[in-house]
Amino acid sequence: MNSTTRQAVYDLLKSFAQQSVKRYGPQDIEELKQAHPFHKLFLNDAGLIAAKRERSAVTRMGMFLFPRLAKSIASERYQQVILEHKMQGLIAKSTVDAIARIARELRSGQRRPNHAAELAEVLHVDDHGDQEMVSVRVIADIFIGDFERGPLFVEIKTPKPNLDIGAATKQKILTFLALRARDNPQAYVAFPYNPYPTRADYSHSLTKKIMDVRDEILIGEEFWDTIGSTGTFDQLLEVIEVDAKYRKRLAAPGAPMHLALQAVAQEPAVAEVELCVVARPSQVEPPGLAGERSDERGRQARRAFAVGNFFWL
Repeated sequence: MNSTTRQAVYDLLKSFAQQSVKRYGPQDIEELKQAHPFHKLFLNDAGLIAAKRERSAVTRMGMFLFPRLAKSIASERYQQVILEHKMQGLIAKSTVDAIARIARELRSGQRRPNHAAELAEVLHVDDHGDQEMVSVRVIADIFIGDFERGPLFVEIKTPKPNLDIGAATKQKILTFLALRARDNPQAYVAFPYNPYPTRADYSHSLTKKIMDVRDEILIGEEFWDTIGSTGTFDQLLEVIEVDAKYRKRLAAPGAPMHLALQAVAQEPAVAEVELCVVARPSQVEPPGLAGERSDERGRQARRAFAVGNFFWL
């Protein structure tokens, strides 16, 4: 990322953090405790506030933060970057029926995901002369019209979508590819981060039931580097680390939770990117990763854990 993009990303994160902060007074805390009576089993007042803030931030991350971060990053390289891009056109009714059938059979377990075979099936049914044409519409979370390999359609989702979302996303991807078949279109579902240590470890069963993980999904680093360039994901993490000394203070083993909450009140632009530290115990290493591990798998696992701490969906 160049300096202009870095500043745009920083400003976006800062704005998001500030807008996501809600101040809680004594009455608010009592209302939270009444609304969530069982949470006292594992959360004190500070933890309950943090959990409430986290859930609010989670929703806004998916709807607001991730798409706008993606646009800021992609706009450094491309001119035609559009959020919530609506595309409409005519395709054969047999193609629409084939797309619906593929999604239905994947959901029921009658077939296994295979992007190349599905695409060939969808495009082949349109090769039989005159057919009834129907109007279809799809909306891309982010669309890059001048992407090198062809127009790019991206659907941004949480890394562990449910079956309904997966099936709907499959139909959107195949519909877009059918609509733009002559333009060498590219289409993916993107996960902004990977909750597993590596791509090879990704094992969400519902996703793997519907999507071809190899050819239809961009996971974490792959997504950000695809719309940016090699190293974009690492640079994004550097921007998130706006104050390394401050982060170490919050993440230090044994750091009391009230210090984190106090920091949120004092410096929301920095502290709110530390939602995980506020809401989670002071343990900063995932189970099984304590101590010094220099192997590649250990490095990837720590990296994934750090990213999950920020995004924590």
